[in-house]
Amino acid sequence: CDPAKLDELLLGSPFDYATQCRLLIPTFIPEPGAREKDFNALFTAMAGEMIVASGGRAMVLYTSYAALESSARLLRKMLATEAIEVIAQGEGESRESLLSRLQANGRTVLLGTASFWEGVDVRGEALSLLIIAKLPFAVFTDPIVQGRCELLEAAGKDPFLHFSVPQAILKLRQGFGRLIRSKSDRGVVILADKRVLTKRYGAAFLRALPAQAHTMTSQDAMVQSVRSFLE
Repeated sequence: CDPAKLDELLLGSPFDYATQCRLLIPTFIPEPGAREKDFNALFTAMAGEMIVASGGRAMVLYTSYAALESSARLLRKMLATEAIEVIAQGEGESRESLLSRLQANGRTVLLGTASFWEGVDVRGEALSLLIIAKLPFAVFTDPIVQGRCELLEAAGKDPFLHFSVPQAILKLRQGFGRLIRSKSDRGVVILADKRVLTKRYGAAFLRALPAQAHTMTSQDAMVQSVRSFLE
């Protein structure tokens, strides 16, 4: 598109993220990657502790149905004694039904992927904790993704830096935006993928988020941080 035909306007956010939101990044669990089972098990154990700390009122965003289903089984066992209900996408209920249950039931955690990263509006204390499992990179086996990457390669550009990273940043911003939906909302976001700290591209993800990141070196410290902020 000819730049001369575009009008651009950048508007500030109506939300005060510095006081309404806390962004935490745990460094005590491994990066996702080759040992995916280890990451999923440790991530789920950490998520369970944080959900107990928040008394439910939580949503966990995944990048795959397989990881969601695995977590759902483990979290139901972990949270049963805490009377926290685990509801999950892909088990027969519509998105609207799942969101209504989260809004109404209090001690509930909703596990979602795909469409739950955007267009979800749960206001008030019903959603006080948002946990993001991984950076939402596109799947390279998708034919559309493959086609766009091939075009970039033909133009002499790096598909990862010029397509995968920008697309993942946009989706992460959308996922982050599920938490603070009004000027009175408060809550905690946990981004469990520490590649934002260890990889060269990670700084671009952090710059794109509206809250300052705080690193957590132990699970106990993060539990305390969640509890103290929400209380």
